[in-house]
Amino acid sequence: MKKINQFLCTLLILAPGLVFSQGYIGLGGGFSFPTGDTYDFIDQPGWRGCHLEAGGFFTDHLSAGAAFSWYGYYKSYPLQTYENINGTGITVTGKQLRYENVYPLMLKVRYYFPANDSGFMLYAGGAAGAVFATRLQDFGVYSESDHTAQFGFYPEAGISYWFTGRIALCLDGRYYYSLKSAALPSHSGVSVNLGLVWKFGTRNFTFMD
Repeated sequence: MKKINQFLCTLLILAPGLVFSQGYIGLGGGFSFPTGDTYDFIDQPGWRGCHLEAGGFFTDHLSAGAAFSWYGYYKSYPLQTYENINGTGITVTGKQLRYENVYPLMLKVRYYFPANDSGFMLYAGGAAGAVFATRLQDFGVYSESDHTAQFGFYPEAGISYWFTGRIALCLDGRYYYSLKSAALPSHSGVSVNLGLVWKFGTRNFTFMD
């Protein structure tokens, strides 16, 4: 709930820009491939993910807004004896389950390259802000969990297809990275996202209208 409230507050800050310019709302899903310390903890793709973003256009090609994402990782390990778990001296025999959830909440900018008659537009951008992360190791009768907030960022590049001047299907890739904190190491990964974007507002733009 705290993350949702922060996201809504960010949108309220951006609201004046949405009223006086062309606005947009985007939502979709995706999957991600862990890298670095995240890969060391769970070395397989996370097939669960979603994103929600909103903002406004300053020009025909430049937009800015706020974005909230979620990427979830999971791995199951076989039944065996695990000794001295994370240096605690505890030994457990059981099946180990590992979970990691990453929630980037960021401000972002995006540049849309000029469109052509086919309806396709390339875009590139980046974002920076807070990354909320949780880790859980479950051994059945014993479990360990950690959570933290970190500073993170991601560059992105993608392609959009505009069905009309206001609705588009977007496919993009992002490399997200967050700095380590006292509770957890850094989080990083490459995500692939597919979603829809809806443009709205009183101001008309020249591209794809």
